[in-house]
Amino acid sequence: MNTSLKKGNLFPSRPYVLRALALMALCVIAAIMLIPGTHAEMQDRAWQLDTMGMPQVGAPGVRTAVIDTRSNAMSGVTSTEFTGSANDHGSLMIQALRASDGDQPTATAPGTPINFYPCGTTQVDLACALSALQDARTKGIKVVSMSFGVASAPQIFIDAWQEEVNLANNAGMLLFASSGSGPQILFPASLPGIISVRASDDLGNIDSVSATITVPGRNVSVRNGAGTLTTGQGSSFSTAQAAGIGARMLSLGLVSNSIRSGISGCSQQGIFHWNGCMGLAAPQTAVQSQLPAVKPVIAPRVLRAKWVGPVRSSGRINVRVQRVSGTRVRYVYRLAGMQINRSQPSLSMRFGARPTQVSVRVKVGQRWSKWRTVKVR
Repeated sequence: MNTSLKKGNLFPSRPYVLRALALMALCVIAAIMLIPGTHAEMQDRAWQLDTMGMPQVGAPGVRTAVIDTRSNAMSGVTSTEFTGSANDHGSLMIQALRASDGDQPTATAPGTPINFYPCGTTQVDLACALSALQDARTKGIKVVSMSFGVASAPQIFIDAWQEEVNLANNAGMLLFASSGSGPQILFPASLPGIISVRASDDLGNIDSVSATITVPGRNVSVRNGAGTLTTGQGSSFSTAQAAGIGARMLSLGLVSNSIRSGISGCSQQGIFHWNGCMGLAAPQTAVQSQLPAVKPVIAPRVLRAKWVGPVRSSGRINVRVQRVSGTRVRYVYRLAGMQINRSQPSLSMRFGARPTQVSVRVKVGQRWSKWRTVKVR
């Protein structure tokens, strides 16, 4: 499929817009940091999917456009070029949206077909991105992910984008863009008709910038372009995952106008939750039959967190938590910069110095509890 971008044919009847586009405005990609994870930290960890109540079975989403910097070659992705590496921003966004690893998914819409539009190497060219948005609309693509933004843009440029956003919405498209981390919402996420996305972390903390929806984006478990597990940070990841949510909703028959107007109310404790959106549009009964409600897991009570030994030298920490019933139960302990995965509700380890606190959460099947933190006595 030809997705070549022709900047010179955007608005032939409006030469003043073309002059503005010729400025080739560049936009800063939403903040991103990759943290390699140990096997104990990363195994079976897709906590963000459980926080959002995402069903881990079902059909992939509708075809989605990802507009970003260059990407690594991946099966299931249509593009004009692949010139990047596994850790390029475009590769990471595609994987956050559609990666699949059998019983251990890390994306919101595993297997979703992607049209990738490369619009830069390290920064996204806004003129190229606008052409990509037009091209996606003419090809009938219904979801667009844009994990980029700038603090400001010329008014003539804003007008050109707003015109295309209106056309996209009239065509039944869902457009997702990063709000950034604040304090000011970025462009183009600030435009009416775009679903703006901000990030939260694994403790439920939410970025202060305004946005339509909040999706986990900090400390999230993701895969890079080579399929290797890593940890992502930033609203870029939130945006890609939000686009996967939209693609999956459309594949189940929900209506784009209802999603666009109602998705901000699909939340629990301020963070997007899948179950809250299931009443937005028909066919409601079919959706509910495929996606049963996710029962929350209660964080276990910490019964003991005691240090045995001198305060400023090596000793042993003993932690014991309330046992949780269920199948495939895992207890995760976080202390002194380490994260330790255990099958038992107790931990006894030697440390070089006394930790000040310990955090514990539990996983039952594919569902995570929230963290519970106590001081070490």
